[in-house]
Amino acid sequence: MLFRSNMVTKIFIDEAHHVKAPTWLSFRRMCDKEKVIQFTATPFRNDGQSLDGQFIFNYSLKKAQEDGYFKKISLIQVNEWDNSKSDAAIADAAVDQLRKDLKDYDHILMARCNKQTRADHVFEIYKKHTDLNPVVIHRGRPVEERKETTRKILSKEAKIIVCVDMLGEGFDLPNLKIAAFHDIRQSLPITVQLAGRFTRNKYDEKLGNVSIVVNLKDSDVPKELEEFYALGADWNALLPRVSINSINKEVDFSEYLNGFV
Repeated sequence: MLFRSNMVTKIFIDEAHHVKAPTWLSFRRMCDKEKVIQFTATPFRNDGQSLDGQFIFNYSLKKAQEDGYFKKISLIQVNEWDNSKSDAAIADAAVDQLRKDLKDYDHILMARCNKQTRADHVFEIYKKHTDLNPVVIHRGRPVEERKETTRKILSKEAKIIVCVDMLGEGFDLPNLKIAAFHDIRQSLPITVQLAGRFTRNKYDEKLGNVSIVVNLKDSDVPKELEEFYALGADWNALLPRVSINSINKEVDFSEYLNGFV
């Protein structure tokens, strides 16, 4: 069926920070600006491009915390200078927290890596905890294996998930309450969104607060994330402040541009 923009009255775009991607943008441009309503938790991008349109509503991360929609974050800090020992130190701390949580809550641990080879390496560390049914999932694994792994994840059979980016946007598993950052996210928007995915509160008594495990001595921390990995960092205070500052810059810039004819 041929798409005609005049047949559409409204288009709602979720995860609208992606709308500057060529495919998204070409589709969006087929429609009048008045017909497009965009939603995103992170209306700012690393490449400096601003999202088109007028900001009509901003529900801040701080307000979401106050209203009880986000769980409290506990930062578990590992201090390991030796890169060859860092993954094991992060895994030990994360699994220890998971075992504590499982006494009262139905929590799941996600170990995040930036490459498939890294995920396979990290999985070798976690797989000794057989009682927690660890799994690894990424696009380099066979299709049938991925299907079975997905089944174990959705059924909550797997309590430890090692992945690359397959459990990011669009994937909703409220039981993910422990995040082990084996490889640091290299951008603020993705870090904020990933943390937000773990802190969502479904008002489920089987779910407790969030734990994020990081290595303070990781040398790959980008400058814009340095305060998140500082000694004694409080992500409960940092995330709302950094998020609202970045959003306000976009709002101010949007209002500035709208002042021109």
